[in-house]
Amino acid sequence: MRKVDLPSSQAGRFSLSLKGVRKELRQRGRRANELVKDVEDAMKGWLDDTTTTAIATEQVPRPVDRGEHPSIMELSHNPLQLKWKTDDPFARYVIHCVARWYSVVSFSKYLPPSARPLHPN
Repeated sequence: MRKVDLPSSQAGRFSLSLKGVRKELRQRGRRANELVKDVEDAMKGWLDDTTTTAIATEQVPRPVDRGEHPSIMELSHNPLQLKWKTDDPFARYVIHCVARWYSVVSFSKYLPPSARPLHPN
């Protein structure tokens, strides 16, 4: 019988409703609001993109957030997959929240030493 790792089994479970998450992020201030807007714009753009074919993939790393020091980089995207990288835990939280708002499956994958692509799909 496989032993269950309780902390990791709780990963991905949200204790707040979508309305509660939005309220919490609004209360976090200007940086959070700007980050939410940038992530939301990028994710909506990816969801609405009808010009990319299933074979074509853009591989050029580019910033997702428009801050002076971007914390999220887009590694690649195609109609079925979007890969982002961030080392900022708060940015990762925002990405997963926005993915949840748009019913996009998301997960984080640990890649040492500091590479952590995010797959919000």
